[in-house]
Amino acid sequence: MKILLVFHGGNPLPPEPWDSVGNIIWRQKAFLTERGHSVTIHNQKGRIWNVLLARPWDYDIVHIHDDGRCKLWAPIQQVFKFRLALTSHFAYTIFRNLWHKKYPATYFSTLKVPYHIALSAEMRQFAYDNGYKGKAWVLPNAIHTEEVAFNPAPAPKQAIVLGRVYPRKKQRFLSDLLLSEESLQLDLYGPTNEPDFLGNGKNVVYRGLWDREQVRNNLTDYAVMILISDGEAHAVVIIEALAAGLSLVVSAEAAHNLDTSLPWIHVVDRDNPEEIIAALKRAIAENAQYRAAIRAYCERAFDWRVIGPRYLRIVEAIVQGDGSEDGGEPFLYVPQAAEDAAGRSSVRGSTA
Repeated sequence: MKILLVFHGGNPLPPEPWDSVGNIIWRQKAFLTERGHSVTIHNQKGRIWNVLLARPWDYDIVHIHDDGRCKLWAPIQQVFKFRLALTSHFAYTIFRNLWHKKYPATYFSTLKVPYHIALSAEMRQFAYDNGYKGKAWVLPNAIHTEEVAFNPAPAPKQAIVLGRVYPRKKQRFLSDLLLSEESLQLDLYGPTNEPDFLGNGKNVVYRGLWDREQVRNNLTDYAVMILISDGEAHAVVIIEALAAGLSLVVSAEAAHNLDTSLPWIHVVDRDNPEEIIAALKRAIAENAQYRAAIRAYCERAFDWRVIGPRYLRIVEAIVQGDGSEDGGEPFLYVPQAAEDAAGRSSVRGSTA
């Protein structure tokens, strides 16, 4: 097949370590290319002449990874009738109360794209609830688990928040919350939009920026990752944490695609400080007994050996035009019934 992947044109390729969407696109290209497909990445600014110069009608499928491009690409698709699919990575897509004033027009333009490859069942259902008439599948993000260092021994460090320091990730909130909890230590890593914020001066410390190799090598030194943001699509750092053997303390908004019945995944109410502290203490205390099982869960549910073949089947279903009105198998994702690491069996789930 001849495939065009569309990025937003604002970031370089190959991607920077902290460019999660760029890295996803880069991995998709590598996976498809290794299987003999011809893959091009279009990474230009959203201008009509850039789209026309890309000649999308010459490809078997065009897969966009940016909501904002749909206002341009969807009308062009309607004229030239090429196969167009979208994956939205916007953290607030399904959290309407947090949309900025320009996003409604952007979101409803995404509903004109004939195929959606959603990052979660919730995102897929949200589209249908808002009148989407196309076909949609669910494809979680993925990593190569073996690239992430893993030490089954008890972690020497307690907790980490890995991600850009800004209000959505709630690092300042955690810094204030944990100030009186002297037994807890939280390290913050990532680029920052708040250079004046260095932690609370005691047990929450901003330690700077890790490159990709440091993320892969050093995450396993921690017992717990915290992600209590007020909106996420499907955070790759969560998968990396699982690969490294970390337990999770997450908000409901960050828990997409996770099997929340597992004892190392703690979903907390961000408005309940006592619950957050109790969950963090428990996760730290219990992590050592679960580390090997956590790594195995990541391999079963989120490894590229599972997600890659799933992506290829979705692309083939779109190109071949087969399957049910929902796009054929496999379009819903249930982590506890995930495909095995060889990518063989697939189970249809429920949006409930």
